[in-house]
Amino acid sequence: MNKALAALGVIGGGTLVGLAARQLFFQEERHPPQPRPVLRQGAMPVIPLITSCAITSEHVEVVTSRLSEFTGPVGLLIHTNGGYFQPVMQIARAVQRHGKVTAIVPYFALSGGTLIALAAKSVQLWPHAALGPVDPQIGPFSAGALAAVLLAKSPENIDDYTLGLAHESRMALAETTRLLKSLIGDNAAAMQRLVSGGLPHTYPITFEEAKGLGLAVERIQPNAAARSLMTALVSGSDSERPIYI
Repeated sequence: MNKALAALGVIGGGTLVGLAARQLFFQEERHPPQPRPVLRQGAMPVIPLITSCAITSEHVEVVTSRLSEFTGPVGLLIHTNGGYFQPVMQIARAVQRHGKVTAIVPYFALSGGTLIALAAKSVQLWPHAALGPVDPQIGPFSAGALAAVLLAKSPENIDDYTLGLAHESRMALAETTRLLKSLIGDNAAAMQRLVSGGLPHTYPITFEEAKGLGLAVERIQPNAAARSLMTALVSGSDSERPIYI
């Protein structure tokens, strides 16, 4: 185990999705988070954020309470397709405020997972790991596409429901842009690429592209033992016992 996680560095959120009822989310299903142990690499704790469905308010309670236990460097292992906007934003803010978090992404941290990862001091990616766009999704549509309706048609030619979704989309885009800017600063190229809606929501952003966008990412190479450990964590087989690295 020691060698496995040494290779990880510290081992290790989908795009924003929204409802017209003003609830932004990343995935539709809600399930309480499965309990996961706090890992360790030497003296440094590593908090797993592994979701099979959506990041929800329950994850806020788990992740933020664990972050508050540590004042020194801490790792956050992220393996998720994303989740609801409110809990994603809360976790991202907690990670940012802590100031000493390293995000570790073995395979993918999409949508809200990307926002949480970018809130960290640095992001470690396995060789084939991916981040993703964070453009809001309103139901089955991207917020960018819905907001474009307001430019393509005059309001009197738009039905009330679509008009409401379009205004909801504008608010979602504004809030997502504001949050992302607070995480990565005035990086116009990254902001455009991640938020504009010009990419499919599930588009995988590789290490090379993330680096080219000026994001604080680095590539790490796990060994076979590290991969086996990650497989066990994702499957939940190690969820009942503590693991020390």
